[in-house]
Amino acid sequence: MEIKRLVVGWGQANCYLVYRQGHDEALIIDPGGDGAKISACLEELGLRGAAILCTHGHADHIGALGDLHHQVPIYIHANDADYLITPAKNLSQMFAAYDPITEPAADRLLSAGEEIEVAGLSVKVIHTPGHTPGSCCFQIGESLFTGDTLFAGAVGRTDLPGGVPVDLINSLHKLMDLPNHIDVYPGHGPGTTIGRERQSNPYCRR
Repeated sequence: MEIKRLVVGWGQANCYLVYRQGHDEALIIDPGGDGAKISACLEELGLRGAAILCTHGHADHIGALGDLHHQVPIYIHANDADYLITPAKNLSQMFAAYDPITEPAADRLLSAGEEIEVAGLSVKVIHTPGHTPGSCCFQIGESLFTGDTLFAGAVGRTDLPGGVPVDLINSLHKLMDLPNHIDVYPGHGPGTTIGRERQSNPYCRR
């Protein structure tokens, strides 16, 4: 499996292109902005998008959906589906850097524990509410894409609309049940591992 990280948009979010060597399709995880940059990278790699996976519905993670959706379906957890079309929830009306985001709607709603097969990859949906009600992490093999649930040495905010501190703590405990060697690809900043966060991240200690 190959993973290409792009830092995109005003919020400097991590967008990931995930694909199998020898395949011509890729998963696009959290296209937060710079749709032309994402499309150009896909073209350079000889890939086309098979699905867009949204870890949650905040503007800095969905900002390029309008640029990409005409050819790629959008997947998001059911609890965050209305974030895609509601500026007050996706925070696009809060920041002057964004025009209000009111579209597009999701093509497929995800549920906790679901496993989907797309682009030759098996993706496990881990529901991790706390940052938003529908926040999810996506496990693909030994790689975990955590959005704004877990960062290297930090965790997502819970002081925004829909944030619930106790839910986030419970979600982090769920992630800490995974093996130490799992590589973590967060929504912002550098990568880490479950073992590193278990040892050094104060929010991940039980």
